[in-house]
Parts: sequence; structure tokens; C-alpha cells
Amino acid sequence: MSVCFQMHPAAGGAPSAPADAGGGGGGDQLAAALERRRRVIDEIVSTERTHVLSLRAVVACFIAPARARRVLTADELWRLFSTWELLVGFHEAQRRR
Repeated sequence: MSVCFQMHPAAGGAPSAPADAGGGGGGDQLAAALERRRRVIDEIVSTERTHVLSLRAVVACFIAPARARRVLTADELWRLFSTWELLVGFHEAQRRR
């Protein structure tokens, strides 16, 4: 029985041929592929957390004060930041799932 993991080469690569878990060192290849996969997933999750923190910072430090102080009109705020608060809400909803 063979197991094949396909990952982007920039993410640490993966075996180009299926790793055979039945012997001949295939178990080592499978373990290495699983470890690379875990590291890639960890990096994606970490990057996503940083992205959400940045979105929140923009909302808290720029959008909310600009709205409260009426520095920009509602139309200007919409043109500049129409999706930022939606993105934060989307990520928050995904985090709760």
C-alpha cells in the first residue's frame, strides 16, 4: 500500500514518488513527509493569526477612531476600508468553528 503527499516544493518539498509504508525505509519517508506537512500547517495557522491581528489593529487604530472623530466621511471610509471589518468578522467566525 502506498501513500503519496503532494506539497508545494517551496514548502519543504515532498517525496516525488509514493512512499511505501511496507518497508525498505518507506516508513522513514512517510514520517518525514508527515513532519513536513505538520510544519506547513503550523506555518499557515501562524501566518493566519498574524494576518487577523493586523486586520484587528487597522480596525481598532485607524478605522474606528476615524469613524468616531468623523475625520473621514462615511463614503470615504467605505471606499478605503469597505472590506476590512467584514474580513475581521469572517475570520472571527471561522475561529469559533
